[in-house]
Parts: sequence; structure tokens; C-alpha cells
Amino acid sequence: MSAQDLATIFKEWSADRQKYARGWRFYQGLQGEFFASRRARQLLQQAGVEDMDRMNFAAIVVDTIIDRLHVSGISAQGKDVSEAVGNIVRENELEQEEQVWLQYLGAMGETVAVVLPADEDEQRPSGVSVAYWDPRRARVLYDAMDPLKKVAGVLTWPGEKTTRADLYYADGTVERWSGKAGAEAQDKLKDAALWESWEGEDADGNELPSVEQVDFGDGGLPFFHFRTGRPEAQPLHRKAYGPQQAIDKIIVSHLATIDVASFPQRYGQIDPTADTMSAGTSANPFHPGMGEDDDPESEANSTQLSADPGALWKLRGYSGVGQFAVASAEVFMSPFDRYVRAMAQVTRIPMHYFDPTGDAPSGESLKVSDAPITHRVDALQINCGAVIEDMWATILDFAGAGSDLVVNVRWTPHETATDLASWQTVAAKVANGVPVRVALVEAGYDPEDVKSWLEDLDDSGEIGRQVALLGQLGDALLKIAQAEALGVKADTADLIVTVTDAMAALWPGGADGQ
Repeated sequence: MSAQDLATIFKEWSADRQKYARGWRFYQGLQGEFFASRRARQLLQQAGVEDMDRMNFAAIVVDTIIDRLHVSGISAQGKDVSEAVGNIVRENELEQEEQVWLQYLGAMGETVAVVLPADEDEQRPSGVSVAYWDPRRARVLYDAMDPLKKVAGVLTWPGEKTTRADLYYADGTVERWSGKAGAEAQDKLKDAALWESWEGEDADGNELPSVEQVDFGDGGLPFFHFRTGRPEAQPLHRKAYGPQQAIDKIIVSHLATIDVASFPQRYGQIDPTADTMSAGTSANPFHPGMGEDDDPESEANSTQLSADPGALWKLRGYSGVGQFAVASAEVFMSPFDRYVRAMAQVTRIPMHYFDPTGDAPSGESLKVSDAPITHRVDALQINCGAVIEDMWATILDFAGAGSDLVVNVRWTPHETATDLASWQTVAAKVANGVPVRVALVEAGYDPEDVKSWLEDLDDSGEIGRQVALLGQLGDALLKIAQAEALGVKADTADLIVTVTDAMAALWPGGADGQ
């Protein structure tokens, strides 16, 4: 246990910190543009377009995936811990913080959750503190010989000139250090000589010794490392960086030309043989003299240039005038659309998530289109699910709800049967002998919810009949639509109402029981 552990952590951290910062910039739309020409960069900087907000398509990749990744419940085998879980969730605002760790995970590829014993006060009567940390400020050190074994964890508070760090070990030892480098120079802290022990006070005035012993129980180091993949975690939108940079460059270049398109540059060709000294006129008809009679806004203005309809302009000293052509918007919009499609291709996020104005797929075609997203969400649930279960086992242990608990995490289904085609499939499965419970779970519904629904229906035959009714309803509505497409004259709306009312009458409780 020494400053050498901190130096090792910061050495490993150096390259990853750049990855985190870049991923976060692209997620927030704060990345800069790439220009092959230094002169082009200078011209666009002078135009001020770099100060505009970006059209951030890369963030769509992250949001599309993490919006399907939500924990719906925590349970323990053989013990009811729902009350304890609910209290801890409220005290630590974990429902609100869920979006924080998902954004960290998606935008930077990693995040760290830290669970520590806390004083049982009004804020946390359960005695547990749970926090999700930015991976640029929290890190886990693994054993060089065993990549699954956590050796230590560190929390940091970078300042302007120094960096505070708390180093945690599995045996409960907590060491506090101060590094002689601030937020802008943290790469220097891979030198152990720059670290020194630190002691002081917290925000409430409580003493913080340089070394402290904390009881972590039997759960080991309470640092929980979430990653998008192994061995190297990458931001979910990593493959979108290139297309996003191309899109930014196109937009910035286009906006730099809009002023010229609105107010085109014009020219006048001077005739060297013309007599420009005629009395009563200005040598430059575009810029008359500053006398009262030559004021451009004066009715007595002597210039011959009038914007009135049918006016005749007499330009002395010019053999011709013209207007410079501006760049066509198609020069920018055509490659813009192509790079958005390229982002959809390289990230395997369907195009309708980037451009919802087209014909969006539905039914079975939507499932096929969304298959890459579904596979990625499933992989993240596997990667993160085990970590969440370990984390909650430690949380419940610290809260006194029980030790050595086997915790199970339930995820909100990321796709469920909601369209007619999907329900027809469910009905067909049940009709061919698949248990209702299995068919509904395969349709994407939460197993606990399905269990609750089926407990209210004791007659398995009645359950199958209700599912079959949904399939029949889908068939009826489909046939009505087909008949209308073939030109059969009927009041479609009245037919649909008639069919649904008839189905409702067959449902348990009649139409009022729907």
C-alpha cells in the first residue's frame, strides 16, 4: 500500500482518460471540426460559425441503445427485500441517477459505482451510500495476473494545481493522498514522487485522517465496474465519430456561405474610356457624395440608381455589371444525406432513427431492422446484469437486510408485442400448444408481470381463449383493410367498431371488462 499503487492507476488511466473525454465531447456535440487546409479553418473561424451548436447525430446512437436499458426490479432468492430496496432507491435517488450511469456507460464506455457505509441520518436512514462516478474521476485497479480480481479503487477530486485522491483496498483500508498536479496536468501523476499523504476535514467539518479502516464486510472492494465490453470497453457511438465530423464540416461550410447566397457579391467593370466628370453627378453612382443633396436617403439625391419599378439606371464609367455565382445548396445537402446514411451503416442503427420522416418499418420488418440494436442491448444486459447483482448484494449487506443473498435483476423488456402481427404470432403459438406463460414472455413481457396476470386467471383454457381472441381480432381488422383496398364499398370505421364491440362482449366481464 503506497503511492506506487496510485502511480500505477494513473499510468493506466492516461490513455483511457483521452478516450472518455472524446466520447463525452461527441455525445454532447462539443467536438471540433477537421480541416485539411489551415486557411479554410481560419476563414471559418473569422465567419464565427464555430460558435454555433452542432447537429449531433452521434448522440442518437447512444440514446437509441440506452433508452432500452432500464432496470425494472431487484429481488433476492428466498427473501423479500422489496421494502429495503425501495428505501435505498429513494434515499440515494437511484431512479434519477439511472440515466446518469447509462449516459456515462454509453458515451464513455465505462462507469464505476461505489457503495460505502454511511451514517444513519435523516438523509440515509438505511446507512448505505450509493453513487455512480464519472470514469474520469473513479478507477478500479485489477491484479496483473488475474484480470477479474480487484486490487484497489480510487476516487479523485482534481483541483487547479493539486488532485485529491482516496485509495480504497478490499481489506477496508482507506488512504488519502494529494498529488502535485491539477486537472489539466493529471498525466504527470503517474510519478509516485508527486504524491504525498493528506489529512483534513470534510464539508461538515469532520476529521479525515490520512489512513482509516472501514468495515466492508465479506463482500470485498465495494467498487463496481460497468463496461460496454471486454477486454477493452468502447463508447457505443465510437464508429459514428468519422461520419459526425464529416457532417459537422459540411454544415459549417454551408452556413458560412449562406450570407453570400442571401446577399450575393456583385461587380462592375470599369470603362477606362468613359467620361466620368459630368457635372451634377457623383464619380461613383453607388457611393454619392456626402452633400445634403447626395444623401442616399434624401429625396434630393442626385444618383441615377433607383429601385423603383421600371427605373432606368445610367451607370457612368462602367462598361458592364454582374453578380458572382454562389455555391449551390445541393453541393452540401447531397453529401450531408450520404454521411447520415453512412453513420447508420457503420453503427448498425437503422436509418429511421436518424430520419423518421420516411416510411418506418413495422411488424416483422421492424424486428428484423432492429435486430442489431436488440443484440447489443442483450449483450449489455449480460455485461451489466452480473455487476448490478453483485452491487445490490453488497448494498443489502451494508443495510442489514441479509448477507450472502443471491440477488436477481429484472430488466424492462426492450421490445414487446404491441402490433396485430405480433399478437397473431402469440395466438398461433398458444393454439399449437405453447404454454401461455412462455408465449407472453417470448413476446417481450416481464416474467413477473406475466405471473401476476396469470394468477388472476385460474382456468388455463380461458387464458388460451383470451389470447386467441386477440389473434382473431387481428385477422378481422386485416381482412377489413384488404377488402377496402380491393374497392369493396363499406364504412370501415363502423365495421371496426362492430368487430371490436363483438370481441369485447366475449371477453370476461363483457365490454366493461376490457
